Amino acid sequence: MSDARRAVVLLLAQFLPSARAVGNDPPATSLPTIGELLGRTYVRDVAIRPDGAMVLAFLVHGRRPTELELIALPASPAAALAAEALAADAAAPAELRMARSPLLPNEALLPVEWARDGTAAFLVRSPPIAEVWWMPPGQAARPALFPDQTGEAFDLFWRRVDARDELLVLRSEPGVGVREAVLRRADPLTQELGDELLRLGGLTVREAALSADGRWLAATGTHQPTRAAEGEPLDLFVVEVATGEMRCVTDGRSSVDRPQFAADGRTLACALRSAPTLLGAAKRDLCWFDLGNGFMRNLTRERGFTLGDGVNGFAESLHFLPDGQLATVTQDGLADHVIRVAPKAGLRGVPPAGFATDGLRSWQRLRVAPSGTFVAVESTPTEPERIVVGDVRDWHARTLHAPNEALADRLGVAAEVVNWRGSDGLALEGLLLTPLARPAPWPTVSVLHGGSAGRHTARFNDGYAHAFAAAGYAVFLPNLRGSAGYDLDFERANEGDFGGAELVDLDRALDLLVVRGSADPRRLFLQGHSYGGFQVELMLTRSDRFAAAVAAAAVSDWPSYFEQSDLPRLAEIGLGRRDGDGALWRDRSPLTHAAQITTPLLLLHGQRDRRVPHAQSVALQRAVAAAGGICELRSEPTEGHLYRDRGAIAGAVEAAIAWFGKHAESKGPR
Repeated sequence: MSDARRAVVLLLAQFLPSARAVGNDPPATSLPTIGELLGRTYVRDVAIRPDGAMVLAFLVHGRRPTELELIALPASPAAALAAEALAADAAAPAELRMARSPLLPNEALLPVEWARDGTAAFLVRSPPIAEVWWMPPGQAARPALFPDQTGEAFDLFWRRVDARDELLVLRSEPGVGVREAVLRRADPLTQELGDELLRLGGLTVREAALSADGRWLAATGTHQPTRAAEGEPLDLFVVEVATGEMRCVTDGRSSVDRPQFAADGRTLACALRSAPTLLGAAKRDLCWFDLGNGFMRNLTRERGFTLGDGVNGFAESLHFLPDGQLATVTQDGLADHVIRVAPKAGLRGVPPAGFATDGLRSWQRLRVAPSGTFVAVESTPTEPERIVVGDVRDWHARTLHAPNEALADRLGVAAEVVNWRGSDGLALEGLLLTPLARPAPWPTVSVLHGGSAGRHTARFNDGYAHAFAAAGYAVFLPNLRGSAGYDLDFERANEGDFGGAELVDLDRALDLLVVRGSADPRRLFLQGHSYGGFQVELMLTRSDRFAAAVAAAAVSDWPSYFEQSDLPRLAEIGLGRRDGDGALWRDRSPLTHAAQITTPLLLLHGQRDRRVPHAQSVALQRAVAAAGGICELRSEPTEGHLYRDRGAIAGAVEAAIAWFGKHAESKGPR
């Protein structure tokens, strides 16, 4: 920002009235601490029984292991029995008696599969194996300790056989020179693995789905013996279980995920990514495939949005609704909403895909019972996670369980969407959280997301925003050009220009916040992680408008990043191939301009980071310090690119808040 431009902004800020956040009155109780925010109850997953009467919730309370809670839906027979037992001061019905002690390790869970008798089965991935867990009606969940642990289960299904359901497990087992995907019967009661039903040879499987009658298996995978961390092209294969006959439905020019069969077993849905690898921006569409005639239709090709959930989000399941439509959760700018579409959308007057929900909120983990009853996890910028239920006929959500209700009453923040335009007229938006307990203008922390194609969302505590808000800061979460959640052109808008126009976007947004009286121009702070950390560092080489900044796991030097990272292609996507002397790579490297960083900078980095090696921060800290700047490095010996330990996360957030507080008064009038 030039001195003349800054003077104009500061002059306008003096004469415009202060902004006032719209929200409830400041809370009478104390604001939540970082420990309370991070220690709240997380709803890791939910499942709904096929009859729509019971919801199974996977809850994590603080640092404790995952617990299961079985909840009866209002007006269901189970709920009536529970109410009668409560009124009579009697024991709860058998199907509601759950062990409330810690049950599961906090590892990755796969969605629950239900048998017709209400038995639930699911996988708990705890490398190097994945355990099969099952929960018969009226009993606590427990692992099925199969004696053969040489194979790793990665999917499971119930198959209807006459009057009963049998459990099938898809596992990776030793083959001829490679590991092969094998489908086997499994009996959790006797804890025995049964016959081999299908062997998929050299196919490396990522995801799979089984038709309700057990005749067809749909799998996404590749014939490559190993799949790179960032993805080989994943084709869609359909296999007849009885004969092993396999056909590849796609052509390797796209990448497929999330296959799901309709109840008739003759059609399936999947998500189709327009680019074969997971690098770079690509549109992900909802597709419908007819096994009978082999015809595949792209149902959302003409819509601007793309399916998906940004960086570090959930891969949302696809669901066939009772009326034959498809539904899933997808991105809608800052929000996450349910989209529904008919298999014949756009043909003969059938309406195109459209959103079934709206508002500044986030839906996740949508599950739909055959009856049309749904369950999902919902949150907003000012409301922590809660479990909601409803009917797909109107998608009206009502609260079933709000485990963080007490926390919600103490937040003391208001939220609003801020809209502005880039220098080229590009429409942009971000989320602004403001503290109700103090008047504007506020000291303001801008938090930049990773990616580059990540995104800020309407989910509660995105970017740990509430921790900063509780400390008295306004928090700005901008989705700069290159963010996911918008159309494909927007997501590609920074390719070849990392650290270019997107930083101008940020500067213009901050000008707006200052001019309208929201942000205190002398107490602006900047924080970012990964790609966002790179943006922070590069911004500091061009501007001194910030009082202090924090960069976590940030790229400081693109040439050495390309040699050290497990994701080197990111540099080529963002800055083109390094031809000649690599001038652009050097110019967009904060390390090149380290002597120009005069803003106090705190670096956070895990020493086990393979994505952005720890050496990146070590080099920048030394260079800034050597030039006389204020720069400190806080390293975590046992953490990687994304911190996993909540103690380490809390320590990093506390360090950032302390850093901002220490340097809050460092900017004098200009």
